[in-house]
This record gives sequence, C-alpha cells and structure tokens, in this order.
Amino acid sequence: MTEDFGTLFNTIPLTTEKHLDVLLDTMDKSRAIFILQQAVNHAFKQGAFTLGESEVLGKAIRISSESTTDEEKLNEID
Repeated sequence: MTEDFGTLFNTIPLTTEKHLDVLLDTMDKSRAIFILQQAVNHAFKQGAFTLGESEVLGKAIRISSESTTDEEKLNEID
C-alpha cells in the first residue's frame, strides 16, 4: 500500500518520507531548476508577487528552461 506523504508546491507528489529523501539525495541541476520553477509557479498562484515581479520571474524561468535544454542537447552530443 502506498501512503500519501504529501505534495510539493501542489505539483510534485511524494509517497513517503523516503521518497523525499531520494529526491533530495539525487537532485541534479536539471531537477533543481524544475523544482525552483514549480515553487515560483506555486507562489505566483498564491499571489506572492507583484505584476512586475511576476514578469521578471517568468522571463528568468523561460531563460533557465532554455539553458537547461541547450545543456542537455550538448551533453547528448558528447
């Protein structure tokens, strides 16, 4: 039986405390950026940012997403 430990930022399900430990222990740059993006999106939905702050964060997320994708493509070539 799978217990429901919780959900991070309303988007990342966790089944157990061990699942959280694995997430933390195996986090790489790509996963870290994804989690930061989810946290910012969650905070935005909660009304944590002004319109200007939201615009800046949205641009930062788009740029970080592009950078991650470009790095993954380069790693595939190597």
